[in-house]
Amino acid sequence: MWVVLHSQVASYDELNASICKTIDYYINKDPQKRFNGLTAGEMRREALKGSIKSCPIAPNHRIERYWQKIYEKKIKEAKKILS
Repeated sequence: MWVVLHSQVASYDELNASICKTIDYYINKDPQKRFNGLTAGEMRREALKGSIKSCPIAPNHRIERYWQKIYEKKIKEAKKILS
């Protein structure tokens, strides 16, 4: 798998360093639209200080459809029982 994701590395140590750099980039250098331009690390530090009361989470439509199907099955079963 490391050949596909990190083809430029030749050893485990280089792979480890590459993964650490990638994680560091996403936490400390990549501003997130959902955090109003803050990085994930900045958002976390603000939240730990208590200055952020809620963290916006984008809706996951796949999960919403999953729960909608379960709800519909429950309604269908209830109608069978009541009929």
